[in-house]
Amino acid sequence: MPEPERVFEAFVTNLDEYNNNELVGEYVKFPTTQEELSRICESIGVDTTDEHGQPYKELFITDYDCPAYYVKRVLGEYESLDKFNHLAALIEDLPKYDQDKLSAIVAGGCDKVNNIDDLINLTLNLDCYDFVPDATDDYSLGYYYVHEIGIYSNATR
Repeated sequence: MPEPERVFEAFVTNLDEYNNNELVGEYVKFPTTQEELSRICESIGVDTTDEHGQPYKELFITDYDCPAYYVKRVLGEYESLDKFNHLAALIEDLPKYDQDKLSAIVAGGCDKVNNIDDLINLTLNLDCYDFVPDATDDYSLGYYYVHEIGIYSNATR
């Protein structure tokens, strides 16, 4: 059975090694399991201890591969892998219609989506927005409201 298409990938990099001119990292496909995240962090040396015995967990993301462009638009280098995973699982579970709605809201310039937390919040609250896939301009949106759902009626009083 083929693996399902993932929402996005991120190249997770060990910050300490990067600061020492070494690129030590690995691509992570999201959503993933906590065990897989732990394995990847261990393999790139992020779940180790420093010279003082303190846990070392500094990582950053050097590359993204996101089929949904609106996800990449709000991502930073120092995002939480747990938030990545949560967002990917949310988007993966959305029906196609809601994925299109999410994309349209962000592409439309929703100023409330500036980071991954905002995108997670929006994904959880898509029912607060109307989406008319065939409305490409104000005229077609108005036509839809008047003729398709009957907001305005020609009936006289």
